[in-house]
Amino acid sequence: MERFVGMDLDILVEERVKDESVSLGRGYLHAAEVDGSVVILSGKPVPGTLVRCRIIKRNGIDLEAVPVDEL
Repeated sequence: MERFVGMDLDILVEERVKDESVSLGRGYLHAAEVDGSVVILSGKPVPGTLVRCRIIKRNGIDLEAVPVDEL
């Protein structure tokens, strides 16, 4: 997962985290309900949409990202 840090990827937004400014999604490298996910450090993305994000950190099997348009 470390090799993805610094890359821009299209992330499918799956849900917003209630009462927090983060959303959860997955990229082409994540199989649903099997692999980790992408924690998007923004509450703006709408579930069901693709958001271009920059991967900023690996956290175990998960990745942390920021939408490119918010950089």
